[in-house]
Amino acid sequence: MLFATLLLAALHILSPPHAHAFGTVDGILGQNTEHERITRLALSCRPGIGQRSSGDCFEANTMDNLAGAGGSFGAVGSPDSPVPLGHEAHCDDADFLDVPEYPQSREKATEMLQKCISHLRDRIQEGVTYAAEMLDDDLQLVPSEVDISGTSCTFRIPGGISFPGRAKCHVLEGFGGALHGVQDFYAHSNWADYAEPPYNRFNPPGLNRDDIAPLLDLRMTIPVADSVPHNLSTGCFVLPDTTEGFFGCENRITHATLEKDKGVIDRKTGKILVAGSPRGERFDGINFQRAVDLAVKDTRRQWHNFRNSIKRRYGPGVSNRMICAATRDDPKNDCQGRRIAVVLDSSDSQLDAESYRHRVAATKRLNSRLFPMNRMEPGGHPDEIMVITYDGRPKFVYPLGDPSGVDVALDNLGSIGHASPGEGLKFAIDPLMHGWDQREIVGKTGVVALTDGLDSVNPGLLKLELVRAQQEGIRVSVGLLSTGFEGTEKVRQRMGRSAPDVDTITAILHTGGLYAVIDNAVGQHNFMTLVESHGLTNADGTGASIILYRGVKVAALVSPVSTKHHFMYEAHAGEKMTFTVDCLNKYGDQRVAVTIRDINHNEEVGASVAMCGVDANIDFTATGDQWLEIIVESDPQDMVDGAVLVGVQSSRPLVEHDDSSVARLIHEVHQQIPFVGMSRWEIDREGPEVRGNGTLDLDDSDYEYIHSHGEPIEDVGMDGYAPDAVTTHSITSQPGMDLMAESQSSSMTTPLSGNYGPSTLPPNRSTITDTNWPADSTHASDGEESEIDADTSDTPDSNLPGQLNHPPMFLPEQNLAEPTSRPTILDLTYSTPPPSPSPLPSPSPLSPSFRKPPQSQHRSQHQLNNAQQPLPLPHSRRPRRPPPATTPASPASLMTWDHKYPIETRTTENSAKPTQRPLIQFKDAKLPRIKSWRSFMAKLIVFVGTWFALA
Repeated sequence: MLFATLLLAALHILSPPHAHAFGTVDGILGQNTEHERITRLALSCRPGIGQRSSGDCFEANTMDNLAGAGGSFGAVGSPDSPVPLGHEAHCDDADFLDVPEYPQSREKATEMLQKCISHLRDRIQEGVTYAAEMLDDDLQLVPSEVDISGTSCTFRIPGGISFPGRAKCHVLEGFGGALHGVQDFYAHSNWADYAEPPYNRFNPPGLNRDDIAPLLDLRMTIPVADSVPHNLSTGCFVLPDTTEGFFGCENRITHATLEKDKGVIDRKTGKILVAGSPRGERFDGINFQRAVDLAVKDTRRQWHNFRNSIKRRYGPGVSNRMICAATRDDPKNDCQGRRIAVVLDSSDSQLDAESYRHRVAATKRLNSRLFPMNRMEPGGHPDEIMVITYDGRPKFVYPLGDPSGVDVALDNLGSIGHASPGEGLKFAIDPLMHGWDQREIVGKTGVVALTDGLDSVNPGLLKLELVRAQQEGIRVSVGLLSTGFEGTEKVRQRMGRSAPDVDTITAILHTGGLYAVIDNAVGQHNFMTLVESHGLTNADGTGASIILYRGVKVAALVSPVSTKHHFMYEAHAGEKMTFTVDCLNKYGDQRVAVTIRDINHNEEVGASVAMCGVDANIDFTATGDQWLEIIVESDPQDMVDGAVLVGVQSSRPLVEHDDSSVARLIHEVHQQIPFVGMSRWEIDREGPEVRGNGTLDLDDSDYEYIHSHGEPIEDVGMDGYAPDAVTTHSITSQPGMDLMAESQSSSMTTPLSGNYGPSTLPPNRSTITDTNWPADSTHASDGEESEIDADTSDTPDSNLPGQLNHPPMFLPEQNLAEPTSRPTILDLTYSTPPPSPSPLPSPSPLSPSFRKPPQSQHRSQHQLNNAQQPLPLPHSRRPRRPPPATTPASPASLMTWDHKYPIETRTTENSAKPTQRPLIQFKDAKLPRIKSWRSFMAKLIVFVGTWFALA
């Protein structure tokens, strides 16, 4: 295995880039980093010192990992990394020509295209799923999973070796792999091509399309057959790639005939400098230019939809944190430590008790989603919040500080006086900007204001403060309490206040925030959820679609350079909805087109046109649970600065937004992701198991157990250190126990079956005794004792004070007299129950019998670049199926498995909260392992032969 790996690595370095895709790296076959340049043109943040992402672009180092740099493939190029992925990764082999006796039918060509689309959908879902791994169960960022500043991602290893890596790298790889196929579609197909007759397999017809392909909307869950034009074709690919065709591509349209892979693209403008293929060069290079233009445009669409997919799956707030981590170079600092000001109208127009109760409750809910100091990991940056009211003059209800004390202050909030949101905003800006280095807070400040109208005494103050906020990088969101509250409109008229004009609304939107009209008291909760979903600050903004919530109408900025906006709404079966769109500007004579689409089925379900000042209403009844996309588009030639106001009325009752399931969802995703090959595991099997004994040799990474039945059992654990290089801890369990041992910076986590109360542990050697096994347990009878011996005598001056609680069970961090420079080894020995008369099913990473430990238990700072010596390449290991228990065995011959795992030891101070981190992190790769070595060798021989033929 090691020889094959090294051989492929050498070929990876020596071989030319493959000729069946937009070029990934510069090579001798004419590629000029087309994939990299297209990706950078579409998604790079604008150049400039201190340019930060607000979710719509990728910062420099992250972009290097996504697009590739300096000859590296990057995530987008990973499908081309030897050995290349198959036709489905590049949308090849979907060739068709409408002539008699063509070797491939339209149906077969569409089937091949469907395989490509299905593969790309899977890559998108892979990235969305791994986004959850960037957070722990407490919804905090995990620095070790998002930090790629020291060691770049490794996406595919020659030979297809599979092992897990940092979560951010997996997110980039899933998204980048999808981008690769999307970009290749335009290079390999006739979608955008212009061609002139006569048509034949050497000159296929072109579709001459200038729009991005609807069939590449990877959010769809239905087959693409209805979206495929009759004459759409890609090329048949096989090496050697010629226009005549070879092997299975004889008499077919080949990749060489249609490809527009090679050429030189200007890195700044996207204009082609050289079109390097016959099809691309035709008609003064128009086909290559079109392929590049549409690939850039569709890359932007895919990132927009990818962000929406994260938001749809994980909800507000959490999804913003994921997107921030995926796009920022320094997520630990940039995606934490926000400063938020909540400005509340407490004037006498807000004396309505129902409004008051919901306003306070909505603010408390927003505060609960912030991160106070007591929820932060060591070195983390907590959020800060202040609450300001204005009732004639602004005043602090809660000065800028930790969110933990806000609720008590809000309980004493009163109401009197008149509203002045301008005074409130002015009062908020100075504290937000005070006391921090400007570089540390840029884009991390925001204001959320609730009001029932503007102050007629000083109407211009709010506009001036909004301009100031925009200059300081403070995002401002304003919710206007509308006529839905009983008597509010009458009080507003009596007090001489009014709704904001178009200039004020556009000034709010220019800060990056939101303006919304709240229809009723409960709608204040949804307004806070809306603001959180959009982003409280520019740092956690996403630039994705705005999610609509009932009871709230939300505005989006419309201008000649901002003409198209996307909104989303989650509809439920039987729900009757009316979508309302209004255009707001000074002149009232412009129009916007409104289209509503079912995302999963990619079909239009409603359309209308809105005149400024006249609402457009579209009715729709959902036949099932579905996500709808509302697209509002204006003609840039007719549009002046203004806004569109979009809302939804529903037959469903308006209730407070429930996001209590978010943490559960993240935890469930954590459980579902297999960590095959990682140095941690949990065995939780029902019933008795096989018995035997064996030992583990840690001298290299190719080791096995041999138990008494003679059946090899591969180790799930992984280690790269010789056993004599480090000290050891040992944990031993007795029969009848399911045990998972894990290090947490010199502490050991040992969740067991059973209920454990507090237990004080003396130094060095400790015994934990369980006397509370459930009566119906399959492992032990009620009252039976089992014990774990924790031997830490090999660690100098170790001390294990504290309590052991369940679940989970922790031994607090050890206080070592001297820091150690190398990881120690955790020596885990445990025994299993007597054998069963029938074999057990083989554990699978996705089955309940093989489960990843809860997220809160497996995070670590120990990564590959922290190791003091090189680690051998790991390989995937899964426990094999135990043999049938036909060999008689003594009940005393219990199976013993010894595991030695690397754990981190370092000097620490006493801490009430143990560090919760994984044991080890290898470099990043994610690819199904090669299942047949014969197949692998055959592919290797073909690959090497092709390389020599092309070189």
